[in-house]
Amino acid sequence: MYADDIFIFCKANLEEVGAVLECVQLFGSWFGQCLNVQKSAYICSKNVNEDTQAELSQFLGFRKLGKEDRFLGNPII
Repeated sequence: MYADDIFIFCKANLEEVGAVLECVQLFGSWFGQCLNVQKSAYICSKNVNEDTQAELSQFLGFRKLGKEDRFLGNPII
């Protein structure tokens, strides 16, 4: 990981994701760093239904990671 990379875990619902996003934005306002939506992504458990995943994707504006995606050459899943 690079110094500015981070993994955040939470429940897959708008309330939890919204709270995390609010914290990230607050952090950014304090330290002058902001979230890069083009480089950000999310992944959900196989137990999260497709409707919820679509809702989260639309809310966040991030892309969804798939099984084939990698981080620094390593599989995410």
